[in-house]
Amino acid sequence: MISIFHELSSYSWVNKAVITLSSLALFYGDFWRLTQVQPSDKLAESLAILKGLPAITKPSDVQKIQVYGVLNEMINTTLSMTECIVEFEHDSKDVPELSTAIDIPSSVYQIIISVLACSIQFTSLISLIDDYKGKDLPTFVRKVKMIHHTIKRHYEDYKQKRRKLESIEAAATIQCPY
Repeated sequence: MISIFHELSSYSWVNKAVITLSSLALFYGDFWRLTQVQPSDKLAESLAILKGLPAITKPSDVQKIQVYGVLNEMINTTLSMTECIVEFEHDSKDVPELSTAIDIPSSVYQIIISVLACSIQFTSLISLIDDYKGKDLPTFVRKVKMIHHTIKRHYEDYKQKRRKLESIEAAATIQCPY
C-alpha cells in the first residue's frame, strides 16, 4: 500500500483511484481472458506461462466458481465507487462550498484497499496452493458495499444541495436581473 501511494504521490486523489483501478483492469482482463480458453489451446497455455499464470484453467471446482462471482461483484462495486468520486470531483469544481461533501482521500484509500484485496484473490486463484481461495472475501465485499453505499448517499446529498443552490441563484437572478 505504501509503495502504491509513493508511486502515485504526484497525482491527484481521484487520479490515484483511476490509475489503480486501471492497473487492476489490465491484470484482470488478461486473467479473465486466459480463464476462458480451452485447456487444449497451447498458445493460450504458453501465454499464461509467460505472464506467470501457470495455474489458470477453466474453473471447475465450485469454490473457485463462487470466488469468481464474488470477485466480479467486488470489482463492479469498486468501479462504481470510483465513478462516484470521479463524477463528484468533476461536478463539485463549480460549487466550492460543497466540495467537501465526500471525503475523497478516504474514498480513494478504500478503493485502493479493494483493488489490493482483488489482487490477493487473483494471486490465490492462480496459485497452485488452495490456502486462501475466497477466504473472508464475502465479508470484505459486504464492507466495501457499505462504504460504496455511503459514498453514493453523500454524492446524492451533494447533488440535491447543488440543485437547491442553483434554484436559489436562479430565483435571485430573476428578482434582480442586474
